[in-house]
Amino acid sequence: MKKKSVYYCLTVLIFAFSVLLTQCGLPANDELVVAAREGRMHKVQELLAAGANVNHRLEQVPAGHTAQDQPIIAAATSGQTEIVKLLLEKGANVNAQNTEDYENALHRAIKNNHDETIDVLLKAGIDPNLETINGIDPLLLAVEQDNFPLIQKLVKYGAYPDTTRISTDINAAHFQMGVIKYARSLNRSYSGYLQQTQNYCLQKVKTDLTCKRF
Repeated sequence: MKKKSVYYCLTVLIFAFSVLLTQCGLPANDELVVAAREGRMHKVQELLAAGANVNHRLEQVPAGHTAQDQPIIAAATSGQTEIVKLLLEKGANVNAQNTEDYENALHRAIKNNHDETIDVLLKAGIDPNLETINGIDPLLLAVEQDNFPLIQKLVKYGAYPDTTRISTDINAAHFQMGVIKYARSLNRSYSGYLQQTQNYCLQKVKTDLTCKRF
């Protein structure tokens, strides 16, 4: 009888423990990444106050999320600008890259057209030249979107217009032929972008390395 009671108690404890795990959901660090992307500011604040790792990489991946994202990348993906600011204040690595495809917060913000988030990241000093595993940097994403104002902004914050990275001493204000070659190589019409570049060149000195091509 005593043996049966022990087995019964163990069964009850195991069941209770499984229920507790279900109720708790994701580990705190993973929950921080999920909450950041979903815009749950109060939850993000609560988890950070409890000691969650601001630079944790997502391990348990719920539907709609990407493995190995860090909180700042997750927040930038959905344009949670205030959460991005908070994470930066708490020590988030602004240049954190996803270990799966090497995308970072700036890549995600550009891909999803989150202008305010882009501005916050650039002002926080994010490196605008970090490339994905496929060699795509933020400037090339801007070209792909025909977003000339963003191209100008990225160059202002240090993006290399020369996408071949041959030159290390180019003036940050100059557009190089590499960007235009990339635009022309895509299966879309970039006449608007090229025209804007030509208009830009009309206002530049003749020594501009891009303008000399026109």
